[in-house]
Amino acid sequence: MATAATMTKTLAVADGNQASLRQAVAAGIACLDDGELVVAPTETQYGLLGRADRSEVVAAVIRTKKRDKSQPLSVFVRDLRMVRTYATLTPAARRLGEQFLPGPLTLIIPADTSSLPSPVVLRRRLGFRISSHPYLQAIMQGVAYPLTATSANLSGQPAGHTIDDVRAQLGSQVALYVDDGALDGSPSTIVDASVNPVRILREGAVSATAITACLREKHLG
Repeated sequence: MATAATMTKTLAVADGNQASLRQAVAAGIACLDDGELVVAPTETQYGLLGRADRSEVVAAVIRTKKRDKSQPLSVFVRDLRMVRTYATLTPAARRLGEQFLPGPLTLIIPADTSSLPSPVVLRRRLGFRISSHPYLQAIMQGVAYPLTATSANLSGQPAGHTIDDVRAQLGSQVALYVDDGALDGSPSTIVDASVNPVRILREGAVSATAITACLREKHLG
């Protein structure tokens, strides 16, 4: 993992140049494959990415954020098929996923016995998200494992809206910073779909009204 500022790189994708995007995707996948940490843009805010299937990488994410390791840590997956490798899609989660994913929604579902470490799987539950951001979508097409889905900031501190803001908080513990300009979207909405009826734990970019209406259409809420 990155241990010195000389190992930390920044690549820009904000200009929409496809060559720059491909370069940043390739660099991101190389870092992630090696167990290093990457800060990348999502459709909401900058996220701190690391392999969610390796306990030492998950521990590095928690250490870098100075986060309480008793708090759950959600993951990015490629699609609903991928999440089924690790957890069980409830009817409500399937319906919400089909309606709002890819997008700014985190769904918590019952976790199967799997190799994912704590606190990715915590109290036999897993939170997952499918990003609609082109960079994250390209990354997920190139890796065979889930990635940590947590904001790129120190725990308890405001989210950084620019790469400079994020770097000031996380420093050289991150191997690669991917710059997509200023990001100030609302955080993802978090829905606990492991229970019936579902519970909205945090209302964010997807409104509670939209969640309720979606489930009511299928008589799931």
